[in-house]
Amino acid sequence: MGQGKSLLITSIGNPQNYSFTTYSYRGEPKKGCVSSVVFDVVDKAIYVGLASLIDVRTHTQGEKTCGSTQQTNECAEKARKILEKYQGKSYGEYAELHHDAEEALEEYAESTFRSAHSIVVPPLGKPGEKYTFRFPPNTANTILLLKLYRECGEETYTRIMVDLTHGVNFLPTLCLKAAQLLSQIMLVRSRSAVSLEAYNADPYKPNIEKQEVNLVHSEAVENLTLYNLLQEPKKIKGDLRSLLQDEEREKLCATYSASKYLLKTLAHPYPLTLAYAAERFKRKADPKLVNVLVNQILEKCEWSDNTAKTQYEVDELYAFQIIFAYEVAKQVSKIAVWNNGYTLDTIEKLAELYGIVAQPYTILIKQEISKIKEKLKTNQGFRGTLAELYGHKDTPNQMDKRIMVAHAGFQMEFIHLEEGRAAYYDGERRMDPRDEGDQEELRSLLDPTF
Repeated sequence: MGQGKSLLITSIGNPQNYSFTTYSYRGEPKKGCVSSVVFDVVDKAIYVGLASLIDVRTHTQGEKTCGSTQQTNECAEKARKILEKYQGKSYGEYAELHHDAEEALEEYAESTFRSAHSIVVPPLGKPGEKYTFRFPPNTANTILLLKLYRECGEETYTRIMVDLTHGVNFLPTLCLKAAQLLSQIMLVRSRSAVSLEAYNADPYKPNIEKQEVNLVHSEAVENLTLYNLLQEPKKIKGDLRSLLQDEEREKLCATYSASKYLLKTLAHPYPLTLAYAAERFKRKADPKLVNVLVNQILEKCEWSDNTAKTQYEVDELYAFQIIFAYEVAKQVSKIAVWNNGYTLDTIEKLAELYGIVAQPYTILIKQEISKIKEKLKTNQGFRGTLAELYGHKDTPNQMDKRIMVAHAGFQMEFIHLEEGRAAYYDGERRMDPRDEGDQEELRSLLDPTF
């Protein structure tokens, strides 16, 4: 795959407390209000802040901030001019406060870092002056993940950097967790290692010439971690009837179910099944409904006595599973196209996708396809089951997990071959992935093998 781009995620607290100073990374000094200035060559930068950003007392002009002097106070002054517009403003609902915080952070991001974008998430507790926030932590995690995903668009980022220096409350932890999940999505897009790095600068000291920006975490994300996704069902807590229409709720459930099924076919070396599951996901799922749900949660927060709270909790892995499956389905659909079966060459190409799950899967799949191709060379124009190709007479009526895993999903009695194309076979005809009945029958056959 091609070389990806670089993404910077910066957590932001109360920018009135920042001072203009020199930050240094790998011997290269850069002047600015935030430590992220040392990464000014990244392809995309995103500031992440809390909705309590505007719930602060603005300092008076010329007032000294933490560690600042009259000469270094221009950063605080820049922030003060932005935040003072919201002083004394009353809010009738959380959504209004959230909107204003987004507006303020966007303006601050643009003033301190070239072409920076911004994301706001709900705080926990009372990090500001006036407002209290009672949000389940998972909901904030989910909001950040979905917004980061949206900001990335269709780009592939193979280097993700998280600057933890300036965040408050739980924000630095939140940013790193979201970046870890995002790196998995980028791994699917790139199919090559994604570099995930976290940085933290030395505490500001006015008598120190330069504040060093330190690498505090680094890893090469080379393999998908599907284990947690395939365990207990991920939850949404709260009655969704007030948030989504009946049809939307049913569609969301179908989307979650289709995503889990798809990822099971990726967690096992079943490339033909993966092609079927990707087609099923494309037809049954609507990943956009996760965003609709989260937006509704924010719009309908309870707001009274300067407190915002919600009963709804969306597990971040619930949202991640759906968007992750969507990314996998897109990659599969670029390779596998149904035409009275999937060509053996197509299935062999899908083997490369399994390399980011477990490299032995790729080897196993290619070996299985190679054996079938070799057998077909001496059976030109063959049409029938794989069992017939190999001269086997047994016809079991159920799939066996041991056989399925050992032969990359090609249990011979259930595979039909024609003109170099493979399809699952129900004993009478080829199963068509575009047919819902065939998909349900195949899934019932496969369930014992997962």
